[in-house]
Amino acid sequence: MLPLVAPLPELLARRRREQLTERLRASGWGPDLGLVFTATSGRPLDPSDLRQAQSRHLKAATAADVTLHRFRHGVATLLLEHDAPARIIQALLGHSGKSVSDRYQHPTVASLRPYAERIAGHFQAETLTKVWSNPAINQSDGAP
Repeated sequence: MLPLVAPLPELLARRRREQLTERLRASGWGPDLGLVFTATSGRPLDPSDLRQAQSRHLKAATAADVTLHRFRHGVATLLLEHDAPARIIQALLGHSGKSVSDRYQHPTVASLRPYAERIAGHFQAETLTKVWSNPAINQSDGAP
């Protein structure tokens, strides 16, 4: 079970109201199943139709062939960048173990920069120049 955070509750409530209005205008709908998203008949959406609709909308919005699954990776990365504990990331993504969630997290350059800056002081320019020009260490032409 996932928590619904703003603006999602209002968007879902609005969609439910729209769906009820559509239901009143349509004929031949079966009993109200309490669904927010339905086929035009009022019945539950077929998973393959849902995937096709998602793909079509994502492509229109991003001008790229993006899958909903890729957004899961983005969510995991955002959670990582906001210091979410591993167990929280695992629970929000619905993974059975931390190792699965780890595959979804991709550190960005922005998130790596502070750590690179922390260790930068250990590497002085003259020290690096000596290392790069040492033939025993660098078998190339000595260029960094």
